[in-house]
Amino acid sequence: MISIKELSFSNGKLKVFENFNLDVPAGEVCLITGINGVGKSTLLRLIARVLYPAGGKISFDDRIEGERNISPGSEFH
Repeated sequence: MISIKELSFSNGKLKVFENFNLDVPAGEVCLITGINGVGKSTLLRLIARVLYPAGGKISFDDRIEGERNISPGSEFH
């Protein structure tokens, strides 16, 4: 499960997300679609921790994003 609560992110003065919420239950597929410049890639970069939100929380299976253990041979949480 991916859970995003009250996500906020700005690129300079441009607010990309403000209080954005999304829940994707385990076993479900989510399609992210939209025109150019609406934040699709930014959302994926925030989920992957390439970018960091100004506020809010992203969790995976009820684990907060900072709790992920990514090392050779480890399971991605």
